[in-house]
Amino acid sequence: MKYFGGIHGGHVTIEIDSIDYGFSPTGRVHMISHHRNCHSQFNGKHTHNQPPYPKGYKVVSFTIPISEKQYNQLNKIHSDYLAKPPYDYAFFGMRCAAATQDILSQIGIVKKKKRLNTIYTTFYPKKLRKRMFKLAEEKNYIVDQQTGRPTRKWESD
Repeated sequence: MKYFGGIHGGHVTIEIDSIDYGFSPTGRVHMISHHRNCHSQFNGKHTHNQPPYPKGYKVVSFTIPISEKQYNQLNKIHSDYLAKPPYDYAFFGMRCAAATQDILSQIGIVKKKKRLNTIYTTFYPKKLRKRMFKLAEEKNYIVDQQTGRPTRKWESD
C-alpha cells in the first residue's frame, strides 16, 4: 500500500498490549492545520499477537522497555487521543511520524520539543526512524526488520 509521502513515506505507529495505535487523516488532508475543522483520527487496531504489517512490507520495529509509570501514561494518552485527536492531520503539520514523536516525548523516550519543532524535525517517517536507530544503538533496544518485496522501490536505511 502506498502511503502519503512517496519515497520518504511509510507509516509510523506504536504497538502496546497487541493494539497498534496510529494517527491518520479522515477526509481531505489540509495543507496547514485547521484547529476548528480537524480531519484526523487516532485509531487502535488489535493485532492478536501477529505482526501489524504483513509480509511484503518493509517494516522496522523497535522494542522499547518502559516503566509502569510510562506504561500508564501511554495508555492514558492513547485513550484520550482515541476519544478526541489533539491536532489536525495536515501536510505542513502533524502527521503520523510527528504524532508518534510527540507521544514518545510525553512519556520520556525522546526529547520533548515544541510542536513546530516536532513538525519540522519529524516531517516524514525516515527522520524519526533514523533517530530511533541511533537511540536503539545507545540504549540497546531490540530492532526487528522485515525486508519487504523486491519489486517495490524502498528507501534505504
